[in-house]
Amino acid sequence: MTAQTLSGPTINRRERFVRIVLGVLGAALLIAFAVIELVPFVLTVANSFKCDAAVENRPMAFIPRLESITCRNEAGEFISAEDQVDGMFFYPSTDGSSIPPFSPLR
Repeated sequence: MTAQTLSGPTINRRERFVRIVLGVLGAALLIAFAVIELVPFVLTVANSFKCDAAVENRPMAFIPRLESITCRNEAGEFISAEDQVDGMFFYPSTDGSSIPPFSPLR
């Protein structure tokens, strides 16, 4: 009579290696797809805090700086995209659009 073990069927080293590699590749694939899906969302949120010139000329900047800006300078002219965006960093603004704000008829 032979002794039975309660641990179940034994897995050799090759099968264990294949399972680990497939698990790591599966996790890497899921992370890659998650990044691909999140990038447009992050860019949309970042672009909502930029002035029109920065959205049109530098849409890929998505890391906000701590200082905020207004979309117009002291003379009332819109500032350029170069003044708003530096590489991947941008100065957030709540002014948003270059469309004048709504003014009711008097």
